[in-house]
Amino acid sequence: MKRILPFVFLLMAACAKQTMPGGGPKDEKAPELVSSIPANQSVNFKGSKLELVFNEWIFLKNPKEQIIITPRVSENYKVTSKKNKLTLEFEEPWQDSTTYTINFRDAVQDNTDEKNTAANLSFAFSSGPYIDSLKIEGTIIELLKNKPVEEATVALVQAADTFDIYKHKPEWLTRTDKSGNYTIENLKPGTYLLYAFTDKNRNSVVDSKSEQHGFISEPIQLDSSLSGINIELFNLDTRPLKLVSSKPFGTFYNIRFSKSLDNYSVTGINEQNLTHCYGEDASQVRIYNTLQLKDSLAFSISALDSVGNKIDTLLYLKFNPDGKKENFTASIQNTQLNHSTNTFEASIKLNKPISTLGYDSLFIKLDSAIQIPIQQESVSIDTKTSILKINQLINPALLAPKPERKTTFKKDFVLGVGSVISIESDTAKRATVQPRKIDRESTAILTVDVDCGQPFIVQVLDKQFKEIKRVASTKKIIFDFLPAGEYLIALTIDANNNGRWDPGLFTSRTQPEKLIFYKNEKGQPTVTLKANWEVDGFLIRCE
Repeated sequence: MKRILPFVFLLMAACAKQTMPGGGPKDEKAPELVSSIPANQSVNFKGSKLELVFNEWIFLKNPKEQIIITPRVSENYKVTSKKNKLTLEFEEPWQDSTTYTINFRDAVQDNTDEKNTAANLSFAFSSGPYIDSLKIEGTIIELLKNKPVEEATVALVQAADTFDIYKHKPEWLTRTDKSGNYTIENLKPGTYLLYAFTDKNRNSVVDSKSEQHGFISEPIQLDSSLSGINIELFNLDTRPLKLVSSKPFGTFYNIRFSKSLDNYSVTGINEQNLTHCYGEDASQVRIYNTLQLKDSLAFSISALDSVGNKIDTLLYLKFNPDGKKENFTASIQNTQLNHSTNTFEASIKLNKPISTLGYDSLFIKLDSAIQIPIQQESVSIDTKTSILKINQLINPALLAPKPERKTTFKKDFVLGVGSVISIESDTAKRATVQPRKIDRESTAILTVDVDCGQPFIVQVLDKQFKEIKRVASTKKIIFDFLPAGEYLIALTIDANNNGRWDPGLFTSRTQPEKLIFYKNEKGQPTVTLKANWEVDGFLIRCE
């Protein structure tokens, strides 16, 4: 009996634990707020504790991440739940005559297997004699993909020249819904700065290295509620440009920066002709020992990033005499043979600068008897990126099918051994690629009309937003030889006429250059093209 009694007491204690009963029909109703202290929309509230009572037992999901309180308060507040009651306790006093809004987002769920969420649950009160009633609402869009952004953070601060979105936290913030829509409520009249960002690390500060962001460049004078205040997000690394390291590596001298460069220049102090190129990516610059230097050599490097940050510095070039030479590689990309224009195009990415080309080993092979060598005038080289491009006309008679051939013969582009010699006197391995065939029957023609009085760029993009073709400042554009598929048409207003889209910058309050996507009468941006089609009637305006 003495052994049994303790077990019985433990069993009774377990039975007394507070849990929701199981079984029964599926619960599809979310918790509903039935009362609160203070009441919603209360004024002159000075207390430090808020209590919300629901019509059923609740469960809190990531409350400190989901609950948004504006204006922003210290994160030291405590949030707890017991049965059907939610309690928030605050240590710091409220600001005088300020309306506070608490948006619970997905924090409050019922305590069932279904975890039904109390959607759109918000709560407001004022520490002063009235509730501020103004609001700002709109949509957050990813600029380059033209789609709404879910879970973007939208931030608002009272306008001040010293405020920096990359360093400071905002006073008001909210997050967008699945359609990219946002609302910031219970605002008082005033002048505000509005911006948005993805806030991946949830620290309420814009990290330009990893987070998309956008902003309204001009302060908003709020004296009545505003709607349709949309913000477009884009990627822009605004961090200061820094020289991270400069040292010998292998057989080259490697200079590494804190982020990708938009451009650079290298100059020997005594005007030596130095051989250089980008490294593994655009944040690195390599200089090769073509001068056979044994001692150090002074040189200057000037580097520029995409937001105008610049570094001009003097360095001393030195090489490792025992450095191991990197294998020379050549990657053939984007080869095509156009039977309608009788042209061959190819792009070859090299990992080192080149010294010479062996044109006898660089050719198009039609069959065992016919080889078309690549001509010198058909080749161009970008020395900084080490990209070799070929654009060559071909005698149409060589491409025409011959009656004696019973089957279609295969055409190959051949990059033979010795065709490309690097500045370190090595050659890439032999590579053979069959070019993609392009002709009228297998491609489409797209005609676009543009109504715009400013410099502009029109791009045809694939579904992954990769540029296929572009034309600048032409009112009637014919995009020829487009493979069958789905495309987007984008117009950039090239305000500074530099031939590219330029991002904005918060510190100078400059907006990104405007990007407009074509949409049909149903609001759909996708254009479907089929083989052997000629499609026109596409009008895009820059208004």
